[in-house]
Amino acid sequence: MYANCEPCTMCAGALIRYSIARVVFGLRFSQMPASSRTAPGGYSSEPVFAMAKPPVEFVGGVLEEESRRPFDLYAATST
Repeated sequence: MYANCEPCTMCAGALIRYSIARVVFGLRFSQMPASSRTAPGGYSSEPVFAMAKPPVEFVGGVLEEESRRPFDLYAATST
């Protein structure tokens, strides 16, 4: 699965449940704007993926700048 940012912990559970083998994303949880980190499941999903059997390949930091742009645009229009 490819995503703009690190999946939340609830999404991580669903990805494991449906045997998704690889998750590739741009922004890590720690790089996301604070307003996006306050949602339920607002902490890194890496420990959830680490518990998966079989392991889920967890690849972050892909196209970080491009992935940050939607967050920046949203923040600019919501103030």
